[in-house]
Amino acid sequence: MEYLYLGPVPYEEDAIQLTPTCDNIAMRKQVRDYITMLEERFPDAPEEAYFSIKSEYHDAGTYYEAIVKYNEDNEDAVKYAFCVESNLPARWNDKEKIDWKEQVLEEV
Repeated sequence: MEYLYLGPVPYEEDAIQLTPTCDNIAMRKQVRDYITMLEERFPDAPEEAYFSIKSEYHDAGTYYEAIVKYNEDNEDAVKYAFCVESNLPARWNDKEKIDWKEQVLEEV
């Protein structure tokens, strides 16, 4: 499985910053909330494509980001993942639903 980083929150929003004293539980919750938002924004994910949390280690501690995992041998999963990456929400109130299949057809 391959994956693409999607960030911890919508790209124009402030995320909890990693510090030696940051609240790890709150940081994970914000990423889970972002994944819920992404699942609602990009419904009908194909088999072998899904959102997950990825932890990364840094000198200041562990931080978390949303990722979309996909099977690189599944054409629909690849198209879905790259559609997600290209259409990330800017703000928490961005509720637009995106049909990844229509996005793919428009590109052809």
